[in-house]
Amino acid sequence: MGRLKLDIVGISEVRWQEEQDFWSGDYRVINTKSNRGNAGVCLIMNRKIGMRVSYYKQHSECIIVAKIDTKHIPTTAVQVYMPTSSADDEEIEEMYEEIKDIIQIVKGDENLIVMGDWNSAVGKGREGNVVGDYGLGLRNERGSRLVEFCTEHNLIIGNTWFKNHERRLYTWKNPGDTKRYQIDYIMVRQRFRNQVLNFKTFPGADVDSDHNLLVITCGLKLKKLQKGVNLRRWHLDKLKEPEVVQSLRESIREN
Repeated sequence: MGRLKLDIVGISEVRWQEEQDFWSGDYRVINTKSNRGNAGVCLIMNRKIGMRVSYYKQHSECIIVAKIDTKHIPTTAVQVYMPTSSADDEEIEEMYEEIKDIIQIVKGDENLIVMGDWNSAVGKGREGNVVGDYGLGLRNERGSRLVEFCTEHNLIIGNTWFKNHERRLYTWKNPGDTKRYQIDYIMVRQRFRNQVLNFKTFPGADVDSDHNLLVITCGLKLKKLQKGVNLRRWHLDKLKEPEVVQSLRESIREN
């Protein structure tokens, strides 16, 4: 991260056994618990980003959310690890429902970046305002579902919109390096697409993985740090409790 000057990195398949939020030197690490031993996601942030996290939630073992204080509106980063092709359609749809719930909480005028390993191929070829001209390979069924989801929520699949050498497009290679695929994506809201300055992979970066590091360059400015402000955690799970829901309804009626 230091050598490539990366501010925040999202990682899939972390596989750690407990939720954590800790500092390692100048880097803040927030990860989910991997219940099945082969999942788990993580956000690693340098100090200037880590100090500006106003809220985070380990939403599930495959989804983590962090809100960062940026000018002039906050930025919400979501890291996702979508199940592999061996998962059934029901599990895939449950994941999309979880991501949908998160997107609906983020206000429409706030910046949203959704990234991760989607285990989907959207393929080469323009698709409206969602997929650009620089995808890779052929679209599969899971790729069609991802495009449908992005269309529904006004997201663009950012790394299909920038012309790069094919070496800078693929994000995963199968064992033996006989085939290369683009299955990792970063999405942003269409209304904020102008923040994206560049997109490309770094196949030479040693990340100890069969995936390539996919990097988005954004023109975002950070807010000044406010001393003495405690991190707020939102206990959204309480909204499932009937007593809390009833109390909230009564409060809304009174106001």
